[in-house]
Amino acid sequence: MPLELGSALSIEREPVTDPEIQVQVLEAIYLITLQDAGRRAFWSVNGPRILQVGYEDEQDPKVMEAYERVGSLLVDNSGTEEPSTEKSN
Repeated sequence: MPLELGSALSIEREPVTDPEIQVQVLEAIYLITLQDAGRRAFWSVNGPRILQVGYEDEQDPKVMEAYERVGSLLVDNSGTEEPSTEKSN
């Protein structure tokens, strides 16, 4: 796992190399980003960039598929930019 992923919140972490754990984490992120508030929170911590870096360095096909699932949800719901927090009247 790239160092940029481990330091996303400026906390020291050990790299996780177990593909099953990586898939479970990505599934949890997917569930969080299904909700608007979760998606906004994910964007606020630069989540899409972190996913991009992780995906670029990933070799395991199952983990890559999980990254793609989360990424497609973000793109489907917000395009390629951070979603607007303003509500239209």
